[in-house]
Amino acid sequence: MHISEHFVVVYLIFKNAVVFINLDHHDKAYDSEITSRLVKHLTEDESLLAALEIADIQMMDFIDFVRSVGKKK
Repeated sequence: MHISEHFVVVYLIFKNAVVFINLDHHDKAYDSEITSRLVKHLTEDESLLAALEIADIQMMDFIDFVRSVGKKK
């Protein structure tokens, strides 16, 4: 989602949770290498995983969802 002419917020919606992945200049926000590293980091973020547990979202369901982001169908 563009938040200004040049900046973008990249986020995931999973069940009832919104997970912000990146906020960056448009040219960098969609860089697949940067996004891949950020998505990998999400699967290792213990605070996020604890919040998902509180929201009754299974960790493996979320991790599978995150890993599927960006894969071509």
